[in-house]
Amino acid sequence: MIFERVFKEYAENIKVAIAFALLALIVPVFSYFENISIASGSMFWEYSTGFEQINLLTSLIAFLIFTWFYSLFVSAIILSVRRNLSKIRMDFYLTEMIQKFTMKLFIFYTVLGLILILGGTVLITSGLDPVVVNALILIAASVLMFVPQALVVDETHIMNAVKESFDFFTKNFNKTVLVLFSGAVILAVIGIIEYFLDLTAIEFFGGRFISLILVLVFAIPFIETLKTYLYMLKINLIKGFESAHHKK
Repeated sequence: MIFERVFKEYAENIKVAIAFALLALIVPVFSYFENISIASGSMFWEYSTGFEQINLLTSLIAFLIFTWFYSLFVSAIILSVRRNLSKIRMDFYLTEMIQKFTMKLFIFYTVLGLILILGGTVLITSGLDPVVVNALILIAASVLMFVPQALVVDETHIMNAVKESFDFFTKNFNKTVLVLFSGAVILAVIGIIEYFLDLTAIEFFGGRFISLILVLVFAIPFIETLKTYLYMLKINLIKGFESAHHKK
């Protein structure tokens, strides 16, 4: 079973998953910006052009710092899963390659984030229905979903990783749907937990704080583990290894 193996991989790399919790030290900073709201462990950007320059600048700096560390942790979790499935020399990759992977992911996430924010703002202010805009963003995110895996597993450059992600999306649409569905279920459960905690807890340090931790230490690393596992199944050697594993 796919989820049995993914849960096993997540458990084996729990230390890396816990490292994502460090991002919780940065996320509260975004709550001070009027154009950003935090709920259910996620951050939401308000599309508008009426923000003060100082507010926009400080939110951009916070975004860049968050994105750098996020890229580092995503690189680490993908490498950890890749290590378990293909037996790479982890010492070499931790000392030599993870910095390169982190930089590539940082550039990709930064450019993608800015494009989505600016593009969404232009579309919304031009009168396009927000539902349509969000649908377009979801489609774009789905097509580019496996770029991190392509960058780290295939060790390729960003543009080729975009191409590989698109190819994987078109040839393995069912796997993309599986990831989206899994993510939606996990976030829905976390949202329910936040709701009930908010009935008894106090403001940010209640439901919102717990949901943030759950997203950081479970939802994100688990989904990245699932994506990496599914992506690596395209390699014949991994397919053979998994087939033999399930027959035991």
